[in-house]
Order: sequence, then C-alpha cells, then structure tokens
Amino acid sequence: MIMNTKKCKIMHITRKKSPLVGEYFIEGRPLESVNVHKDFGLFTASDLSWNQHIDKITARANRVLVLFVLRICEYTTTGDEDGIQLNKHKR
Repeated sequence: MIMNTKKCKIMHITRKKSPLVGEYFIEGRPLESVNVHKDFGLFTASDLSWNQHIDKITARANRVLVLFVLRICEYTTTGDEDGIQLNKHKR
C-alpha cells in the first residue's frame, strides 16, 4: 500500500506540559508533528480541548452572519399610508 506522506501527520495526545516527543518516519520521510488537526470536520487538539474547534466554528458562523446582515441592509423600510414598503438600494 502506497501512503502519501504529505497527508500523514503525527499528533501526541497528552495533557503533560512537556511530553516525550519522538520522530516518526514513513518510507524514510519524517512525519509532520501538529498540535491541531481537522478530520471529518472536527478540529482535534493534542490536549483534547475544544477551544480550537469552537473558535473555528464561531468564526465561520460570524462570517455567515455578517454576509446575511449586509444582504438585509440592502433593503430599507419606509413608512407609507398603505403600510411598509421595501425599497432596494442601488449600488
């Protein structure tokens, strides 16, 4: 089986402040050591905390919210005897 060493990573999962770190090789090439890795949409940290995952998800949700608010702000409401009328601003 041929493995793509560029896609292979090593993560030491521990809560120790100074873990024992070794170097791992596949086909003579060293594997990259990472502290956070995304797999199946979940960001896993080496200390098993959820902080990185929550920060990434929150940032993505805020970007979507800003785009939604900007889209809504393209429309304004004006008072009228017949009710509220939506007017789209031209850019």
